[in-house]
Amino acid sequence: MTLREGVKRPSVRLRDVAERARCSAATVSRVLNAPETVNREARLRVEAAVRDLGYTRNGAARALRSRRSQIVGLILPTLKQTIYADFIGAVQDALEERDYALIVASSDYSPERELFQARLMAERGIDGLMLVGLMHRPDLHALLDAQSIPYVTTYTFRQEADHPVMGFDNVASMASIVDHLVELGHRDIAVLAGRRRDSDRAEDRIRGVAAALARHGLDFPDDHTVEETLSIPGGREGLRRLLAAGPLPTALVCASDVLAYGALVECQRLGIAVPADLSVVGCDDLPASKHILPALTTLAIPAEEMGRRAAAYLLSCFAGSPHAPRMCFDTRLMVRQTTAPPSRAPRPGATAP
Repeated sequence: MTLREGVKRPSVRLRDVAERARCSAATVSRVLNAPETVNREARLRVEAAVRDLGYTRNGAARALRSRRSQIVGLILPTLKQTIYADFIGAVQDALEERDYALIVASSDYSPERELFQARLMAERGIDGLMLVGLMHRPDLHALLDAQSIPYVTTYTFRQEADHPVMGFDNVASMASIVDHLVELGHRDIAVLAGRRRDSDRAEDRIRGVAAALARHGLDFPDDHTVEETLSIPGGREGLRRLLAAGPLPTALVCASDVLAYGALVECQRLGIAVPADLSVVGCDDLPASKHILPALTTLAIPAEEMGRRAAAYLLSCFAGSPHAPRMCFDTRLMVRQTTAPPSRAPRPGATAP
């Protein structure tokens, strides 16, 4: 048996750090919890003592004293794509500044699994919870209200929503995409989206395209909406289904960049030139979108700002300080190389009045 295996080292206490740093235990506590209130010399001594002794705070004991775990939960629809990477990073950075940790789970687009994850997090004492979208089991809000757990919804915004929300209007955001395509001369526009039964964001994005087309006096036949899983294979299959339903439209609005990637791959396989034969637009502005060839025209969503604001809202709830419970952020169309004027006439009946 090695020394490491057989002997348990005595735990380092707060007063041990104070003795090493030649200060009071209260000063050590202030350095750990509010370092800006301690002068630089004392703070550096305490930080050095913490490193040298390997001191870690007893989170369980602190949670019992403060009735706070210093943990925030986040339940995402999926962790299989990079869609939420910037959002997670912004949330984590904002929480860490106030000494809170973030735990992340995935519902895999299942309201039942989301409720299960939320219940587990609540049982483990999370201080707050972040959600995505407005499609949740009613039991979820009842659970959070019963446990007095503050929560906030992200990635969507509806005026009629009665829950705290930091997001953007998916319906209105689609208007800039449709306006751009119409200005280029497109009259035959289709949509490739996620499954509406899984996501209110998919529903809103389809409704947004339909509303914008109607405003321009353009028709939107049923066979011009294809729903698929949010993945590159889903984008490839979606394009194949669109082609099987009838003539190729002149433009395709994809409700996510990963669907657009799949559509572009399938266009290359089938010899469909983008944007000469088909203009393609995505939604998310993932990091790869400006680097692929051709670079993807896409809708940039305010992921980092949403993350910071959602974290700020929960932190304000914890502190008992005021913060607006509803904020709607702007999106921005990034025009790149996958959109151009149509090179062929639209199908009959697809012209504007």
